[in-house]
Amino acid sequence: MTLHPAIQRLILQYNPLEEVGSASFQFHPELTLVDLSRNSLARIQDKTFEAQKRLTVLRLAGNQLTRIDNLTFYGLEGLRVLDLSSNLLTSLPVNLLEAMPNLEELNLANNRLQNIEPGLFSGLCCLRKLSLAGNQLTSLHLNTSSLLEELDLSNNSLISLQLEHLPHLTSLDLSSNPLGSNINSTSLVQLSAISFLNLSNLGLQAAPSGLLNQVKNLRRLFLNGNNFTALAAGTFSELGQLQHLELADNHQLELVTSGAVLGLAQLTSLRLAGNQRLSRLEPGLLEPLTSLRHLDLEQNGLTSIDVEIASAVQRLGFLRLAGNPWVCNCDLRPLQTALMGRGITAPSLLVCDQPLSLQGRDVITVNLTTLCPPLESSSTTAANYTPLIAACVTVLFLLCVAGAIVSVVLYRRRSAVSNRRQWLTQHRPAAGRLSKDYQIPADLFHSVPIGGRDIPVTEL
Repeated sequence: MTLHPAIQRLILQYNPLEEVGSASFQFHPELTLVDLSRNSLARIQDKTFEAQKRLTVLRLAGNQLTRIDNLTFYGLEGLRVLDLSSNLLTSLPVNLLEAMPNLEELNLANNRLQNIEPGLFSGLCCLRKLSLAGNQLTSLHLNTSSLLEELDLSNNSLISLQLEHLPHLTSLDLSSNPLGSNINSTSLVQLSAISFLNLSNLGLQAAPSGLLNQVKNLRRLFLNGNNFTALAAGTFSELGQLQHLELADNHQLELVTSGAVLGLAQLTSLRLAGNQRLSRLEPGLLEPLTSLRHLDLEQNGLTSIDVEIASAVQRLGFLRLAGNPWVCNCDLRPLQTALMGRGITAPSLLVCDQPLSLQGRDVITVNLTTLCPPLESSSTTAANYTPLIAACVTVLFLLCVAGAIVSVVLYRRRSAVSNRRQWLTQHRPAAGRLSKDYQIPADLFHSVPIGGRDIPVTEL
């Protein structure tokens, strides 16, 4: 195949190429991109790309390379992107990358690498993106370019990890490694700039508070597939900038306390799905999440939702509730009312699991009014009781006034009686003195002449 010598981009994907050498490209010095992905390359000769001084992108993914030598990429001083993913590499020579000092992106994912030499990346002053995902690494000590922004170490066998002096690192994926409790505040140093952190499938028994307290600028956090049984109050209290949180497929998780999400006022998306033992949500759980718009509660063990949670549901823009064993009784009425308040009246993916008479029925279409008393909001209930409360207050006031009047009358009567008794007490001795001072003369009782005869006074 003859190519024009001034060609700049060469893409030869999905061909049966098994080997390339210096003769393949020596007459094409203007090349800036070469893509040999998805071939059957088992070998690349030394100095194959020696003439490609302008080459910036080299893609060799999806081949059968088992070995790379120090001279394989000789002459590629201007290379910016190198993709060696999905090959069969088991090791890399320590001086391999010295020929590419300006490398910015390096993809070594999905090989069979078991060890990374400590100095492999030391000469890469401009490296910003590194992927070692899908290998067989058991330990890693990385102290590399201070410009590194994205690091993917997922799907390895890491049990020991030391990451130091990466002040510009914004994205770190550690998922699917058996790190467990080995991931702590001492193994990850100076990572304050991280905004994306994936800690899924690490075998964690509890949220790594030591690590989370360091990454206060975090925007996206993934804690799926761990062994949590509960998330205690204050778990995420230092993550005030967090916008997206995933807590899915934690099969031991039974409790998320309402205090666990305190401080997450900026959270807009919460995925709390696939936790089969999570049978209830604590009242007030969503109350601190004033910015929440996306909520995924699918495939949990929820049987009902508290009225406070149901009221918060109405402000969401995206909601998933399917796959829960809903018990269609009065406790489910708040949820049904909230869903209808969102304009959902047609059949949905929410079905009753209990009672047996309603099993398989759509939650939206089940007539709960025949099973439950009318559901009133707290404001309606307060409005209904307002006249009664006012009447009670009025009656109580009138009783107080009447009591005061009676008390005054009784007091006055008692005072009058007391004054009368006092007057009698003072004047009784005076009457006795009058009878002694004024004695009736005895001759008054002799007789009085009337009609020519004397009549005794006693007969008058």
